[in-house]
Amino acid sequence: MKGAINKMKKDVFISYANKDKNKVDILENLLKGNLFFNAVVIANSRQPQKSLAEKVKKGIQKSEYIIPILTENSINTQWINQEIGYAEAKDKKIIAIIQKDIVKKLKGFIHDKNDLPYQFSGKTERSKNIFFKKQAIFLIKDLETKVDKPAINYNLQNFFKGNWQLTWYTLNGDKIGSEQFKIKEGNKYFVEKEYCYNIKDIDFNTENKKLKFTKVGIRKYDTRIMKNDLIIVSSGKIEGFEEEYKDDKLVKKQKLVYVNMALWEL
Repeated sequence: MKGAINKMKKDVFISYANKDKNKVDILENLLKGNLFFNAVVIANSRQPQKSLAEKVKKGIQKSEYIIPILTENSINTQWINQEIGYAEAKDKKIIAIIQKDIVKKLKGFIHDKNDLPYQFSGKTERSKNIFFKKQAIFLIKDLETKVDKPAINYNLQNFFKGNWQLTWYTLNGDKIGSEQFKIKEGNKYFVEKEYCYNIKDIDFNTENKKLKFTKVGIRKYDTRIMKNDLIIVSSGKIEGFEEEYKDDKLVKKQKLVYVNMALWEL
């Protein structure tokens, strides 16, 4: 699954002046591990027998987006202006992060008459970097909304490895009961050795660690459907709420705590 997603990542070329390398590092670190984008920083892509100009051209050609970092250090840098011009000629999407103080001084393809939403300021280098990071985060999130996200078929067994105990509580916190279970063959829910539920509609949010899935009763006369809305607290503890439906009607809602049985053995 990971390999398939990596192949679908879009390259983001970062154009910058050497004096702004600290800001490049901030943006590159934000893009590390991103499911949809890969940072292209030419200084990090040294290949023998290739001129720097050739590396830059190839980096721009293969990238979906070009992000120039425009500051007082780079505004008069010929190299960054050439990169922007080449990207424009190749009809690339150019989205700059700009130091607010220099907006009125901008000329060429990027100027103050353009829509320039990602601007930062600051009195010290530290404060500039802090505000730069905030704008970089906004930019990445905006880019993510434009991506056609591939469907991911999650396997619940990857979240519930080994033997687990599920404990139910009322919404007031009173204990109702518990059972020990194991997820086998991907998405089959076994209580002891009995196959009791099929798992479907699995969704996982990597940012807030929220896990959702639906348990469907498969035993004779068991027509229940139980929707779990959970958060992963740690590698061995998952908790949240479950809504139980029967004949499309909500029957009850209760609190859940899932604990990996290996923790009991410590």
